[in-house]
Amino acid sequence: MSNPVFKHLLRFLLLLIPQVLIFRRLEEAGGVFEYGRVFLYPLFILFMPLQLPTVALLGIAFLAGLSVDAFYDSPGVHAGALVLTAYARPLVLTILQPRDGYNITHHPTKYHLGIGWFLGYSSILMGVFLLAYFSLEAFTLVHLPRILLHSIASFVLSMFFILILQYLFNPKS
Repeated sequence: MSNPVFKHLLRFLLLLIPQVLIFRRLEEAGGVFEYGRVFLYPLFILFMPLQLPTVALLGIAFLAGLSVDAFYDSPGVHAGALVLTAYARPLVLTILQPRDGYNITHHPTKYHLGIGWFLGYSSILMGVFLLAYFSLEAFTLVHLPRILLHSIASFVLSMFFILILQYLFNPKS
């Protein structure tokens, strides 16, 4: 598994499968997931290598978002939110840059940069993703309280599962 393209494609598929087969079904069933949804696939963009050019990251985010849109029957909502997240990623990385800088051979994970850094990084970018997603889904700011409610509930649920994934698998790259 030394081919980085294969590794990232496999990671995307492993994040997409539970997203589509489990979390989408829970969302349709309602209950606790009526307001809060779990989104794991944005981790695909969050874990991309630090040296990846922004233009390439935006293209990858667009294609990944479109593939999720195909399963969710939501034309462009996931793609738009994921592209905005990819666009915000370099700014967040700059803001959270450690004093000694980044080792460009590392990936932005808990393993390389610590749990505190990873929590800040993933929280900011998941917040951007969720606000963009629910804003695009509503397509009007008239529903701002509903957008904020969905974003906050989804943020709590998503971050819970993201932390579980980080501790279970502890990805190095």
